[in-house]
Amino acid sequence: MEYLERVRRLELELVLPRLPVNSKVLEIGAGAGWQASVLAEKGFAVEAVDTEGSCYEEDRMWPVTIYDGHTLPFADEHFDVVFSSNVLEHVPHIEQFQREILRVLKSGGLAIHVLPSASWRFWTTVAYYPQLIKEVMNSPYGVRGKLYLIRTRRYAPRHGELGDSFTELITFSRRAWLKLFRRTGWTIEKTYTNRLFYTGYDTFNFALPLRVRHWMSYLLGSSCNVVAAEVASDDVRMIHAELNHATNKSPESDALDREESKALATLKSSHA
Repeated sequence: MEYLERVRRLELELVLPRLPVNSKVLEIGAGAGWQASVLAEKGFAVEAVDTEGSCYEEDRMWPVTIYDGHTLPFADEHFDVVFSSNVLEHVPHIEQFQREILRVLKSGGLAIHVLPSASWRFWTTVAYYPQLIKEVMNSPYGVRGKLYLIRTRRYAPRHGELGDSFTELITFSRRAWLKLFRRTGWTIEKTYTNRLFYTGYDTFNFALPLRVRHWMSYLLGSSCNVVAAEVASDDVRMIHAELNHATNKSPESDALDREESKALATLKSSHA
């Protein structure tokens, strides 16, 4: 837990320069409140929310408001900044949820999201199999039981709420994240990576210092994308209305979807 806190605090350091001084910040999916507490220490007025049943409840270090995962319990145009860290991939209604974020942001406000990358998904899948072998070897079951575990868990589980571990290679890509935000009414201000390498099955923790993980990211890819997006300066209600027409696709968009479908088919066939 201490190791994860260090990683999340370091990722937050990449976000801080983009936050307006003395702004009102909402953190979505705040977990234990590590990052919310750092933001407060830096002089921001912070509210933090999360859904009930978070695995970090026992480690809370900052007041976190429980909400239903759909409606943010705040008035319209209440915040200057909305921040999330490795949260949006766990929202099954991710496109509709953008409307809620837009609603609580002031006109000209900023949303900053730290999001898993395609390279994180790839290396997490790779790391899954040594982890599976370890679990099978330590299993109390006999040979038949161990073979059953291997057969039923031969594919790495998905991380988010949509698709599977194969489709996440596409949906976690920088291109896919930007496509999502643009079609839901955002103007992209800045995108960059966290310049850290880690996986969802990290067993090294402190054995690999963060400075080593930084340099590894140049070779193996960064584990997260960071997207800073602005509310257009027009009336927010106008943006909401435009979202209702987001299902209309251009020929260029259709071509991109076909390209991604072909890539996905190739990935699945290679694992057949």
